[in-house]
Amino acid sequence: MVPVLIALGSNLGDRRANLQRALELLAGAVQWRELSPLFESEPAYLEDQPRFYNAVGLAHTGIGPLDLLHHLKQVETAVGRQKRVQNGPRELDLDVLAYGSLWLSSPGLNLPHPRWRERAFVVEPIRHLKTQLPSSIQADLPHAEGLLGPVSLVHDAVLQIPG
Repeated sequence: MVPVLIALGSNLGDRRANLQRALELLAGAVQWRELSPLFESEPAYLEDQPRFYNAVGLAHTGIGPLDLLHHLKQVETAVGRQKRVQNGPRELDLDVLAYGSLWLSSPGLNLPHPRWRERAFVVEPIRHLKTQLPSSIQADLPHAEGLLGPVSLVHDAVLQIPG
């Protein structure tokens, strides 16, 4: 089993329910170990859209990185994600941030995720995880600036590890 970090985001519909449903649907491909608190963030890149709920989950998986990505895309569709403008609003956005200590550059997947360090909506949730992180993330975390923000903790909504 390989430790993986997965980013979760939603800014359309019932954001918390979308993220919780994703956790449940992913439980067949990963074993969730820890979830960050839920954060709310301003949209990045394309600003004229609703605010996001974001979280990061640490899990273990026995499937390969490209199969995991494929499974994440299937879950996005199952939760109702529609094809829209790039960086636009979405019911669900799932990203593989890290897959163990693997460094990968392929047309569909780069690991660790090349922009995780610049996104406060990823950096802050990672900083709240207490479990040992994959080495490809742990080494850079003290230097991650999370320039795209701001983010704030959501105190009235939580996510639960399924099962």
